[in-house]
Amino acid sequence: MNPYRSKYLRGLLKSIPKSKIDYENKKQEEEAKEIYKKFITNFNRGKCYFCCHSLNSFVKNDPCFHWLLLPDGIVKKDLINYLSSGISFYRLESYLRWVANVDFFIGNINDLEQDKPNNDFIIETIKYKNIEWTLHIGLTDLEGHERSAIANKPHYHIQILKNDKSYVKFNDVHIPLSDHDLFTFECSKQAGDIFKISHAYGEGISLLEEAARDGWLDKFDEISKNIDDPSKATIHRSTMISTLPGKKISSDLLADAIEESQKTKEPIGRILSRLDSELQIETILEPSENIPEMKKRSQRKK
Repeated sequence: MNPYRSKYLRGLLKSIPKSKIDYENKKQEEEAKEIYKKFITNFNRGKCYFCCHSLNSFVKNDPCFHWLLLPDGIVKKDLINYLSSGISFYRLESYLRWVANVDFFIGNINDLEQDKPNNDFIIETIKYKNIEWTLHIGLTDLEGHERSAIANKPHYHIQILKNDKSYVKFNDVHIPLSDHDLFTFECSKQAGDIFKISHAYGEGISLLEEAARDGWLDKFDEISKNIDDPSKATIHRSTMISTLPGKKISSDLLADAIEESQKTKEPIGRILSRLDSELQIETILEPSENIPEMKKRSQRKK
């Protein structure tokens, strides 16, 4: 059971002065920026920022986050023991999100709310090269399973696939949730309108949902660009163009827009809206087919 459920956290959060909140937010942003800079510098050199070993190394007596990359020589039993020893959900999630965004920003992380089953608290599938992780917390996992000897405390699950083949199954390990995890979950539950969880440098495709929900989808669209390789696309952009009654789209205008788009990679619809303000243009942004499929955890049979 979450010990913070009985606490009135909403009142506590609302009592904090705005100046204090702004100060702490700025401080955390600066710290995250500094840590990420070191992380990505080391990662691009093939080195782990946390343990200083090679990303492809497995040192049995020095467990580390980079074991999730399944380096050469890793033993599944040792990985399971490391996970079951207790790793904060948010620390592990942040690491995997940073790794995923190294070569495919937001496109390697499926954290879409629309894909999440109703009986799940958190589920997200994260991918990097040939490895895929799915993090899962069911509503009952938050409380712990009372009659279970190994899962009677709040916990989360992970599934790991390598080359689309199972390496760690959801039920292989019950990872204890940290005190910080439980506090954060309850703050989000009690005061979701004022308490926001961000993923600095680890944003997923749900950023598109956030843009639509909070009314800045136009700004999201403004920075979108066409790419030559569809397999690298994170967003699918479709545009419907119509004219006022009795008017037609000039073939010369369309040809100019296509030529400019090929040179600048700016979407044709956006170019046409700038060249002819009378055109009626409707744009739909959707996650591309390259986003990893969210892997669902099957319900246990009774």
